[in-house]
Amino acid sequence: PPKVKLTGITTILGNKRALFMVQEVPAPGKAQKEESYILTEGQRQGLLEVLEIDERTGRVKIKNDGSISVVTFETVKLPVAPVGVPPSLAGGVPVLPPMPNAVAPHPVGNPTTLPTRTSRTPTGEPETQLSPEAQAILMEAERERARSAGEAAKMSPLPPTGVMPNSPPSLLRNRQSNPASLPSLPVH
Repeated sequence: PPKVKLTGITTILGNKRALFMVQEVPAPGKAQKEESYILTEGQRQGLLEVLEIDERTGRVKIKNDGSISVVTFETVKLPVAPVGVPPSLAGGVPVLPPMPNAVAPHPVGNPTTLPTRTSRTPTGEPETQLSPEAQAILMEAERERARSAGEAAKMSPLPPTGVMPNSPPSLLRNRQSNPASLPSLPVH
């Protein structure tokens, strides 16, 4: 008879259905194959027939090659703890052995900051900060290049600068009253 494993029970479509993985007995010289079956009560496929489905208990009564049996879900067996388990701390928390190449966490209350690094351009030279006015001119040049190349609709909008007559309201006009009104942008 084929090996039958119950993998699920459902009532989602209004009738009870049992899901199986079935390993048929291979013919001589053939490889063993596993097939998935979904059967309702009274339905038969090959040598397997479903007689009764009890979705509450997770049991399915089947006729397998003429033999009547009840199949249930397999219980998963957890692995046994290895020999030489380290002693537990007070409270039952096990002590884990140190892991090689592991980085120890910093003690609480002593946070460290990540080191800073100098940004570099593709040529390897340190980045220079441009004045807000130069940044605004570069943004307008990029806006005009995208307009003339027909890419303006595809690109993300650039912030307003007020440098060009048709550009949005100026950030530069507020520069005297608020020097921080124009963000610094790196040049790539």
